[in-house]
Amino acid sequence: MSLNKFASFRYRIIDHCFQQPGKEWSLPGLQEEIARRLSEFAGSSVSISGRQVQDDFRVMRSLPPEGFDAPIVCRKGLYRYENAAFSIFERPLTTQDLQQLQEALSILQQFEGLPHVEIVTGLIERLRQGRLSNTDFIDEPIQLETNREVAGLAWISPLYKAIKGNRSLLVNYQPFAASEPVRMIIHPLQLKEYRNRWFLLGWDENLNSIRTLALDRIQDTEVVEDTAKNSMRAPLNNRFSHLIGVSVPETNPEPVMLRVVAGQVPYLLTKPLHASQRAGETFADGSRLFTFQLQLNFELESELMALGERVEVVAPQMLRSRIAQRLKLAVAAYSG
Repeated sequence: MSLNKFASFRYRIIDHCFQQPGKEWSLPGLQEEIARRLSEFAGSSVSISGRQVQDDFRVMRSLPPEGFDAPIVCRKGLYRYENAAFSIFERPLTTQDLQQLQEALSILQQFEGLPHVEIVTGLIERLRQGRLSNTDFIDEPIQLETNREVAGLAWISPLYKAIKGNRSLLVNYQPFAASEPVRMIIHPLQLKEYRNRWFLLGWDENLNSIRTLALDRIQDTEVVEDTAKNSMRAPLNNRFSHLIGVSVPETNPEPVMLRVVAGQVPYLLTKPLHASQRAGETFADGSRLFTFQLQLNFELESELMALGERVEVVAPQMLRSRIAQRLKLAVAAYSG
């Protein structure tokens, strides 16, 4: 086996040697110790040259990510760590490390309400004590499409904990179309964000199906039992493999065919409407046929309505008729 494949092990051995209190090592002594332990590990005799050990020192002394910034010093031919408490496996975070963490956090913080963001924020605040001044700040060179003012974000953390803790909830929910809140037992399964709005997907025992609840319509929740139905988690992800959005219809996926005008074709090729999208025949006018395997729901209709005159639904007929009817109503609204 090549010695290069033992590099990590050699660094560990050198690190262990230099952590021994009051002990200094000659180059031949280190060669012998490294060779002995490598031979035990490999099950056969391994020899180490002084040049190899010196090269290991070079790597260990170098800055991350190649090395460990190890304070290896040599006095009168004897080697040790200048700081006896140092270890390559307990290297403290540098100011640069903390700065990079802060930059990552500035992106995560745009997802306000997520429990992991709160945890990481607290950890970084503890890490930065004495390392970064209070005047340090991070610009946001990456800005995600988020809306911190949307209602319901406060429910993300408790609902997340209910999912992780396998808890079932009694939920008071106010649908838009109802005058009074609805009480329901929900086994929470997944939190999902769509178009800057958060939703809870859960198993409704009364309906015996998965239900989608908008977080901004939840009024309060209460834990009502200790365990949710784990058996309902398995098929959940499959529910979204042929879906746009969060509305889960009780229908099977079916082929959807769209004829897209020439000017819109490059946009669909670079930003598909769905993972099942396949580009097909190109027509004489430059328009192109795109096929999908989808469940028909409100969000799909909304995507097609947004494309307006740039797309024609070829199939299925039910979806074609539905979009045609909505377009007629839209025209009528502007005809008055």
